[in-house]
Amino acid sequence: MGYVFMSGTGLVSCGSGTRLESPSDAELLRSLGAREPAALERLYDRHARYALGIASRILGDREEAEALVQDVFGRLWKGQVRYDPRRGCFTTWLFAVSRDGALDRLRQRARRPEDHPIGAVYHLPVFADPDVAAAVDPRRRAVDTALAQLPDPERRAIQLSFYQGMTHSEIARTMGEPRGTVKRRIARAVAELRTTLASSGVTV
Repeated sequence: MGYVFMSGTGLVSCGSGTRLESPSDAELLRSLGAREPAALERLYDRHARYALGIASRILGDREEAEALVQDVFGRLWKGQVRYDPRRGCFTTWLFAVSRDGALDRLRQRARRPEDHPIGAVYHLPVFADPDVAAAVDPRRRAVDTALAQLPDPERRAIQLSFYQGMTHSEIARTMGEPRGTVKRRIARAVAELRTTLASSGVTV
């Protein structure tokens, strides 16, 4: 017989009376301790989807949830986190680690400067009108020239943040795209802007 216990966010099943998998989680974990990569692959194939569901519900961002799951299993392989069978079955442990990791990421997201307007991060004044911005800070004209060289989606994402003071989440809603996509576009655009501006003697 398996058992079910109450967690802070729902029910977690531990074990199954009708379906026993071979090798068992305990056997795979022993093999993992012996540094057998195949054991990690089996555990991942068996339980990653479960961990992903937990992380996705908390984070609301599948890409970030996938990164968390990869991190959990990576740290398990490296011995940076350890499963203690005396404290319950492996899925109990995985639930707790995935939940706690997702909550940590939520707290980091709240503190993360990259989710603030780009103008604030670079300590540049933010104005809705680019011409006014350029008049106040001459660096803006160089920025506008560099922006014109970006692909349209990246330029729009940057402009929404740079001139309108939007966060990544607000830009994602405005553009109708996942927050992760917006973050990657802005990261690429910022890297390109830095390179272009540096060649003009402008630093941000």
